[in-house]
Amino acid sequence: MPRTTVIGSERVLISQPDGTLAAMPACVVIKGNRIDTVVTVLPGQVAAETKSLARKVSGKAYFVGDNLVSPAFVNAHTHLAMSFFRGFTLGESTRKNMIEDLFFHVESRLTEDDVESFTRMGAYECLLNGVGFVWDHYYFGKATAKALESVGLAGVVAPTLQDLSGPGTKWLERQWDETREISESEDFASAGVFAAYGPHATDTVSPDLWRRIVKESSKNSLPIHVHLAQSKEEYVKVFSREGKSPVRYLKDLGVFENDIRSLLVHGIFIPKEELALLNSKNKVLVFCPFSQLIFQFPASVLEWENAGVRWTVATDCVASNDSMNVQKELRYVGGLANMGVTYSPEHQRFLCEGGVHAAQSVGEARARVQDLSMRFSNSKFLLTKIWNTTESLHPKVRVGRLSAGSLANLVVWDNSHASLWPTTQELRGLAMGDTVGAIQNMMVAGKWIGKDGNYSNSIVKSAEYCEAKKDAEMRLQELQKRL
Repeated sequence: MPRTTVIGSERVLISQPDGTLAAMPACVVIKGNRIDTVVTVLPGQVAAETKSLARKVSGKAYFVGDNLVSPAFVNAHTHLAMSFFRGFTLGESTRKNMIEDLFFHVESRLTEDDVESFTRMGAYECLLNGVGFVWDHYYFGKATAKALESVGLAGVVAPTLQDLSGPGTKWLERQWDETREISESEDFASAGVFAAYGPHATDTVSPDLWRRIVKESSKNSLPIHVHLAQSKEEYVKVFSREGKSPVRYLKDLGVFENDIRSLLVHGIFIPKEELALLNSKNKVLVFCPFSQLIFQFPASVLEWENAGVRWTVATDCVASNDSMNVQKELRYVGGLANMGVTYSPEHQRFLCEGGVHAAQSVGEARARVQDLSMRFSNSKFLLTKIWNTTESLHPKVRVGRLSAGSLANLVVWDNSHASLWPTTQELRGLAMGDTVGAIQNMMVAGKWIGKDGNYSNSIVKSAEYCEAKKDAEMRLQELQKRL
């Protein structure tokens, strides 16, 4: 029989029929790795109702008082194994094509055991930052899935597929088979680990392989997770080879057909007129602010919003972003509209000339972006980007909300923590704050990750974490010798 847990709180964050989010007294009934039901309760009666429901379902009761219960965060694009790149100096690689000149060079020396070991460290970092679900894309996909399962992090694993260039060319058929094995594994599904197709990018995947992926994706509904128009080099290569842009190349191959679900990452080199091709509920662009600031420059996400396309926010990987904290990404997005004022003609004129008239012109430039600024800094708008924008992309995955049928990924927040004070604006605190120190405990796929009230310390002091760290450090030293 699946394990059953009833979690009760005076403040459970629930999506309302009108689309708003509200904290209210409720009990969350969890069976196995899914939420069975959410029962709203009258204030002051949650403790008694939690015990009563637990008796009815023969489960365990957890009443957390008035501590906020929210969905766990979702990181919609990362390469967890690349956490080992913190041990490298990027230096001049950022002046070149960092993907080909650095990443491919190092990754061609990786072993399957390296990837599993390094992924464990990246997975632990996610859990420490309140992230319960990731969309990962990397070589040796089954090793990645095993690492997620062992650490307790849920996610969709896309084994990297390449046939034109890149380290994955020698592992293509193995990666293809591992995609199927992950997808068909009941053990992985029980741990909240699922599969997607992972073509690397438009310049490293041939038309024949793309057609193969499109055919299988249409047949079994597994989504496609791909880097799209992420660099000048990719854009130029595809245009030179195919006579068209990366977006039009994928369109002509059928990737944008309505029954194909796609997670399209970075989109830095997408002209305005091509955004209309991506305007579909089954297509989601991924914006990775701080990563893009390092390896390229930020995508024109304001144009994405104006075009009405669906988009989400993610961290990418440690190789280009030394943090797996999605809250940091949200703060960047929150102020994004105002950044344009800094580089506006009005502000440049003020910097050169000064004066009252020039200053007033800058104020007028800022006023023009106020409506967009208000939308982007709205807490619900921001949290939606890392909770449930991707939930329709995978037939077996529903995360980012506390509702029946969703994966049981949730965080209990300690309201006494200074980072959440005052607790009258919980959405703002989660969207704009640094609140990971306030995690009382987190549940992923129906299992508690840490110890109540000692969440972070209970993880990093555990025997499992210490062993994982020791193994990763040993493998990193060996990798550096091979290089």
